[in-house]
Amino acid sequence: MKRNYFNMHDSGVLYLLYLIVSLLLSSIVSMICAKAGLTSQNEYYSILLLALNQIAILIAFFGYTRIAKINFIEASNLENKPTFKQSLVAVAIAISAMIAFLPIAYLFLYLLTLGGFKVVEPIKIPTSAGGIICGLIFAVIMPAILEELIYRGAVLNGLKQKNYLFAIIMTSVIFSLSHGNAVQTVHQFLASVVICMIVLYGDSIWYGIIAHFTNNLVSFIFYFVPLDLESLGYYNILLGISMFIVGMMLLCILMKLFKQQAKDRINGLEGVIDVYPNGRFRYILSSIYDTFTKFFRCIVSREDRKNCREHFEEEVGFLDKEYREQESVMGSSTSVSLIVIGVVVVLAIMWIVSLVKGF
Repeated sequence: MKRNYFNMHDSGVLYLLYLIVSLLLSSIVSMICAKAGLTSQNEYYSILLLALNQIAILIAFFGYTRIAKINFIEASNLENKPTFKQSLVAVAIAISAMIAFLPIAYLFLYLLTLGGFKVVEPIKIPTSAGGIICGLIFAVIMPAILEELIYRGAVLNGLKQKNYLFAIIMTSVIFSLSHGNAVQTVHQFLASVVICMIVLYGDSIWYGIIAHFTNNLVSFIFYFVPLDLESLGYYNILLGISMFIVGMMLLCILMKLFKQQAKDRINGLEGVIDVYPNGRFRYILSSIYDTFTKFFRCIVSREDRKNCREHFEEEVGFLDKEYREQESVMGSSTSVSLIVIGVVVVLAIMWIVSLVKGF
């Protein structure tokens, strides 16, 4: 009899299996390449590593779900089809998140370079036609699907056994550290938080796949159409501040809209246009005002932080009724799995080693 959920133990074991398979595959292939004279200087070497990572996810995810007798389609929320309107909003959320978070990521890298860190592009895509096609497959499409399966499908859904906020933060930490380099750390963490939230609000991993694909595609395009921001001089700072403010305001509005659409879906009101009961302009202002005032209140007030956490758990729980119904099956234990802790420690060590090598 197959079960229709991941628990915290599954999250840790599945991800550990993926790490082991990934390291084994990369080690074996690296030795074969070394004997064949294929080094990291080859333009297709990065593509090969990306492909190996996708293969490792396939082996670990489908291998574990088969052994553990898990119905991965229902456990990952793959059976919940996305709506067209929410899919469009998910695309807009991904773009606004990139606008808001890129200045923060660049600031982090700038601070590292002040200390002598040498920035190296984590992925090199060949400019030939074959290279671009391979890049689209292994750097854009496949990661958007397979990485979502393991991170938001298995890890996020398993860590929900403790609580939703813990699941979002821990999944994002694992997702960020797993990239193994400082260049992607900040942006990947913040982007993951947003993707986790739309997956939970939308009750479907498809929204995560859509947002992840959008992020990858935009990054892929700008890889071949680089922007020379250094030529702007001090105006670069103004541009970064403007991008952050505009991006965050758009993100607040779109997240509120996405959440409202999710509530309407649950209440059977998808066909009712009641998202702007007090007018669009007031809706936009309230979205921005509510988000920022709650954020600053949470910084200074422990009571507000507690109330926000409780409200968030109740709100997501309302949209995630299926999981609530499975709580008795999953067990009442909310203690953090030692395997999950071990995974985070291993990833942190790998990240620190990669960071030190950059200086």
